Amino acid sequence: PLFIKGFYRKLARDIPQTPWYCRHCWGRGCEHCNYTGREYPESISEFIGNPALELFEAIDYKFHGAGREDVDAKVVGTGRPFVLELKHPRKRFVDLSLLEERINREAAGKVEVSKLSYSSRKELRLLKSLSPVASKTYEAVVEFDCGVDEEALKEIEEKFKDIVIEQRTPTRVLKRRADKIRKKKLYYVKAEKLDDRLVKFMIKTQGGLYVKELIDGDDGRTQPNIAGFLGRKPLKIDLTVVEVES
Repeated sequence: PLFIKGFYRKLARDIPQTPWYCRHCWGRGCEHCNYTGREYPESISEFIGNPALELFEAIDYKFHGAGREDVDAKVVGTGRPFVLELKHPRKRFVDLSLLEERINREAAGKVEVSKLSYSSRKELRLLKSLSPVASKTYEAVVEFDCGVDEEALKEIEEKFKDIVIEQRTPTRVLKRRADKIRKKKLYYVKAEKLDDRLVKFMIKTQGGLYVKELIDGDDGRTQPNIAGFLGRKPLKIDLTVVEVES
């Protein structure tokens, strides 16, 4: 196989990292998915992998990301590191600037790649081993059910600094993840009040921490959590990945 590494930015929400098959028919096609077999019509891996498949005349590809973000989260900043594995390519030396230009043109406004270079299986292993511990920085704009006090936000910045979060597998992913308690480091939370009920949080965590549940508490499955500390219920959380340590 041939390996290509780079960074991707996700400029639009509601695009999964890899194809997301319909939860009712698992890809066969049914009324729920309008017989497409898919929950979402596009994925980041396809935006990146399909052009590479054609340029290198490969049989297949496998996409490896340094972790993954929620389907409704954006990825900005330098982007998320990835390695693309091309299987049985007939061409092994292609100008990667051509691949980068084609991906960015065909996925314009949705996905953007940068810093493409040839890689190796060794670097793929490194990507996989570092992903669970490498730090991630997020921006979360949260609308609460009622007004939030400035002093309480200052207390959050003090209390939620360099602590360990105990997080039981979130309810929303229980069907595809083992139900266990994970302990992850939370480096800091910075809060900025945008409106009476609207707050922007900057959150830096160890990889693998579920940020939405850090905010809403997931009915007590994540401890401590921001909603529980504030005594407010989040109505909407807009999440953006700002930086992924590489």
